[in-house]
Amino acid sequence: MPHIYVILFVFTALAALATHFIPAGVFDRVTLPNGRSAIDPESYRQVAATPVGLEDFMMAVPRGLADASVVVFFTFIIGGMFMVIRHTGVIDVAVDKLTRRFASRSILILPVLMVTFAVVATLIGTQELALVYVPVILPLMIALRFDSVTAVAVALLATTAGFTSGVLNPINTGLGQSIAEVPLYSGAGLRAALFVALLGAAVIHVTRYASKVRANPEASLMAGTAREEEKRRLYQTAEVGEALQFTPRQFRAGLVALAFFGVMIWGVLSRGWFMMEMAGLFVLMGITVGLVAGLSTTKICEAFNEGFRDVLVGAIIVGLARAVAVMLEQGQVMDTLVLGLGDLVGSFPDTLSAVGMFLAQLGFNFVIPSGSGQALVTMPIMAPLSDIIGVTRQNAVLSYQLGDGLSNIFYPTSGYFMATLALGGVGWDRWIRFFLPLFAVWVAIAVGFVVFAQATGWIG
Repeated sequence: MPHIYVILFVFTALAALATHFIPAGVFDRVTLPNGRSAIDPESYRQVAATPVGLEDFMMAVPRGLADASVVVFFTFIIGGMFMVIRHTGVIDVAVDKLTRRFASRSILILPVLMVTFAVVATLIGTQELALVYVPVILPLMIALRFDSVTAVAVALLATTAGFTSGVLNPINTGLGQSIAEVPLYSGAGLRAALFVALLGAAVIHVTRYASKVRANPEASLMAGTAREEEKRRLYQTAEVGEALQFTPRQFRAGLVALAFFGVMIWGVLSRGWFMMEMAGLFVLMGITVGLVAGLSTTKICEAFNEGFRDVLVGAIIVGLARAVAVMLEQGQVMDTLVLGLGDLVGSFPDTLSAVGMFLAQLGFNFVIPSGSGQALVTMPIMAPLSDIIGVTRQNAVLSYQLGDGLSNIFYPTSGYFMATLALGGVGWDRWIRFFLPLFAVWVAIAVGFVVFAQATGWIG
């Protein structure tokens, strides 16, 4: 498998090359009642070709980094903040205590965490919280004799199952239904069943893999990597020797850290905070917790730098991933692809129309791996198209949710996903080896649900 930089560079080059062959075209944009901008599906027109030249291609990565700057810097800051907390010793003591408590029933912690993360994601739509979860649970997963893939999987699979089913998710369900003009959050019963199916399959997949790794560490997909061995040396010390105890300073620092996480949850739920606000909070959190624990300002700064270095590759990957879409937008062919997407779905036989809609959304998510972005670009086409091809608008929204959500943790063009892998120290190639069997199961579940919705004329 080539390095992920090479893979993304090749995709960027292919996107740039495609602008020389795909006709340039644009849709007019209209402002929705909620203030968001969406396309007018009747307004497509071809425009003068603007194929990407050598100079534009040269600027693809810098522009990608600039466009994805919020995710890039969020990745740096969260890596730095957790390194400061690690230097205080709070994580070591907490992991030691949790490991001793769960030593005899460690496998049970996996479904508990996954259900919790999935419920949060399906209610508030913050799939990107996986970036926060991974550094928190990674030391515990390693200490319990699992591996980095298990930690990343618990966070990514749970948030994706919850986000995709979107029982009350404002990001995909709410926005998609608003654009399609169906009653807001209608059809929650079927989406709840989808939630159970997707999450159940994910829990089974993770627990089977984790049990295998705990029984035989060499079965881990991370076995033999230097970084994984270092993590094992750091955290697999529980039940050996005397139990660690919090010092008074560490105890106070731990309480302060918990208070900051409480503020974060309050901000996300009641103030609509996202990555920018959370990044600012995490800067303050790292400084405050470090000072309370007794670290000098120099040690706090050095810990931030160490954390920045650990996630450098992941942060750069985010910009490389964004560069693919930058090329298509630069050449003004993105809207042409959307038009082609609608034509493709319309060519499917009536009985498979909903499946075609799902597959089309699944493919398009490669170039727009944002739930809200994909809704605003594709749903103005898919909603009226569904009336023509005999798919209910409710099912059109479901097909969009499934096509967008499931592939968010498959395509390397998904910025937050690649950043999460970097925080966990898991390469994309190793993740794909783990995830591909479950992805096939999830796609089968998705097809089953859209076919059922089509057969029953589901309108919620």
